[in-house]
Amino acid sequence: MSYESSFKGKTAIVTGAGRGIGRAIAVKLHALGVTVIAVARNPGNLTSLQKECPNVKIVPVDLGNWEATREAFEKLPAVDYLVNNAGVLTPANFLDVTQQDFDTICGVNLKAVINVSQVVAKKMIAAGKPGSIVNVSSAVGLKALPAVCAYSTLKAGLDQLTRIMAIELAPHKIRVNGINPGGVMTDMYANAQKDVPATEGDDDMFAEHNARIPGPQKIVGVDEVVATTLFLLSDVAPMIVGSSLAVDGGFSFS
Repeated sequence: MSYESSFKGKTAIVTGAGRGIGRAIAVKLHALGVTVIAVARNPGNLTSLQKECPNVKIVPVDLGNWEATREAFEKLPAVDYLVNNAGVLTPANFLDVTQQDFDTICGVNLKAVINVSQVVAKKMIAAGKPGSIVNVSSAVGLKALPAVCAYSTLKAGLDQLTRIMAIELAPHKIRVNGINPGGVMTDMYANAQKDVPATEGDDDMFAEHNARIPGPQKIVGVDEVVATTLFLLSDVAPMIVGSSLAVDGGFSFS
């Protein structure tokens, strides 16, 4: 029997579920019999997801708004799983990154994870539920890459937050781990390819990035990210706690 059968009847919250990686995770969990609560800023994307997966519950909220997010999540029931996937990216070199860039990315990529996870974890603890949380980070949180200063810095911060959450929540039987994908061809990645600024001596950052990957596959498949996330969520990984699991073809150590 596949370990995937253990998901049936469980509940999960997935943020950034309107498109890309988050949507794919939500669809897969739904197919495995999980009651999915899909969270995203764009109501249209959530409505589309609900048409594809009629049993998915949707919560439209801007995770960058601390108070509105807190209010929305306080209304949700205790769940078994949380996937903090929502993220934004505004490419900028170190010398050009602005306060607005940093604050916007921080609000969704780091502060929202704290906000959401506090509410969800407290509900798990109050209900006596063991659980599992996966924070979706990035390979650039593990290895520096030019032109994504704020994004890379805050993903590194998310990796540290993952370890802190793991230490504090483990006594409550809540496992916390992170996944650090390399380039995944989502809308965000495609837009970054168009918008990323040139770095002196490096006219094509993405070509340079791909050249570092030792294997023939340069782009991470969405299905690979989904499969790794489900593995970390599942009961077959009880001793994986506080990890930052790279899914990047070797970019982060090359």
